[in-house]
Amino acid sequence: ALIAEGGEFRTSETTPFSIPFALAPSMSPSSPPTTTPSSSSSPSMSPSPSMSPSSSFSPTETCYWIEIAVVYDDWPSSTSWELQRVVDDIGGGNELVKESLQGSSGETSHVESICLQEGEYEFTLRDYDGLCCYYGEGYYNVTSSNGALIAEGGD
Repeated sequence: ALIAEGGEFRTSETTPFSIPFALAPSMSPSSPPTTTPSSSSSPSMSPSPSMSPSSSFSPTETCYWIEIAVVYDDWPSSTSWELQRVVDDIGGGNELVKESLQGSSGETSHVESICLQEGEYEFTLRDYDGLCCYYGEGYYNVTSSNGALIAEGGD
């Protein structure tokens, strides 16, 4: 089940989602939370060798893994993302969970697994020259530990 899909990507795109990830009623239930990241069939990119799963929660809390994958356009240094937990849906009291650095010259993709607690989140991808068109075609997706697509966008 797809929670959100990007249209024509401009300079930023934000997708709200909930953890645990709930599939539509006609779909089978999502798998239980894991304590280690599980592999995903999408996207078929290999992670940067220096990247390892990150977690900002204690090991005794329930962990729901998501994977963020970005394929850069021709200007990776213009692309960054952030993941925020929605603490207060009235007035914008969000808490930063994780943010990326801008991509480096020559870098083509970035994949990262992140452990999240139950709650409401927002994923925002930014690319100040757009993630498509004049500077090549890039895209992103966010998937749950069972491979369900949470968000995607770009061209």
